[in-house]
Amino acid sequence: PKAAGEGSWDSRVGAGEYIIVNTIGVTAIGTTTDQNKVADAYLDGPSGAPQAGLGVCSSGFDGDGQCLVASDDNLNLTVEALKLQFDVVVKITDLIIKDKDHQLANGDITFAAGTYTLTDGRLDAEVLNAIGPASSFMLNFVAGGSEIYVNSVTVNSVPVPAAAWLFGSGLIGLAGVARKRRAVA
Repeated sequence: PKAAGEGSWDSRVGAGEYIIVNTIGVTAIGTTTDQNKVADAYLDGPSGAPQAGLGVCSSGFDGDGQCLVASDDNLNLTVEALKLQFDVVVKITDLIIKDKDHQLANGDITFAAGTYTLTDGRLDAEVLNAIGPASSFMLNFVAGGSEIYVNSVTVNSVPVPAAAWLFGSGLIGLAGVARKRRAVA
């Protein structure tokens, strides 16, 4: 399944499946440290409560694409993590996290190799500024509750600077000159 339209998601996102949101492709990958299970990224829909977001299911799926264990559709403290792999280098400008009750989360998360505190479901703008651009981000919960969902991620693509292209073409030119000199000698 793929997302349809700007900012929308399917009801289930399987392992390694591709999503297009605002023209930036992202693959959501669920992981687990439990060697007896396979994890899939999973989007939890409303089901009578406010929509939660993207989590991880490691209990398997029924014929309707729902987690076999209804409570196993979010990031679990002990064994699960969610990796967001983007097509391009991006800078995260906003991240909204909800708890297992589909409310804005509070507490600590491990995100992009650091541990940060959520307040009302968000990381402080200074924290987001300090997290450098990258093409992938790993997320899991470490304290203040046991289960979370990624409700929303806002990113901007980071263009490769023109100086990098000029530097690269200059290196190729120098290599060509050096090769020509060796051929003459």
